[in-house]
Amino acid sequence: MPNHLPDTCGKCGCTARTLLETRRPRRQGHIRRRYRCDFCGYKWSTHEVPAIDSVQQQELMTWIFTSYNNNRPAAKMLRAVFGQRDSDDCVDYPLDIDHLAECILLAEKVSLVAHNLEKVSKIDERWSRIITAWPQLCSLLEEEAPAWRRSIGTIRAPRTLALLRSCL
Repeated sequence: MPNHLPDTCGKCGCTARTLLETRRPRRQGHIRRRYRCDFCGYKWSTHEVPAIDSVQQQELMTWIFTSYNNNRPAAKMLRAVFGQRDSDDCVDYPLDIDHLAECILLAEKVSLVAHNLEKVSKIDERWSRIITAWPQLCSLLEEEAPAWRRSIGTIRAPRTLALLRSCL
C-alpha cells in the first residue's frame, strides 16, 4: 500500500473521492469523515479535531505543555474558560504575587482566556472580586515590577499584593 495523505486513496493514491458520511462521535472530540475512491472503490476514514482558532490553539498548547504545575490558579482559569471540571487539589485562587503573575501571563498568552474573564469571575466570589480588580492588578504589577515576566518566583510587589489580598 503506498504512503498516502488522508484525502487520497490508500490503495491507488488518486484524489478522486466521494464523501460517504460525516460523523461526530458523542464521546470523542474529533470529526470522522468516510470516503470512497471513485476510481477503485477503496474506502477510508479521516479524523479531524475541530479547531477553535489556529492561533488560539497554538497559544493554548504552548501554555499547557510549558506549564510546570497544572494545579495552580492559572490552570483553574483555563478550565473555567473551557468549562472543564477542576481537579480536587487545585489551588482555588491566587494566593500570592507569583500565582497572580501566572494568571496574568495566561491571559496575555491565550487571548481566548483574556476575552472570557467573565467565565472565570463565575467560579466563586473571590474570583469575581479579583476579575473586577483585574485592570488595576495588572497595571500595578507592571508599575511595581516591570520585569515580572522574567522573574516569576521572585517577584516583589507589595502594593499589588495588598490589593490582591483585599480582593480575597
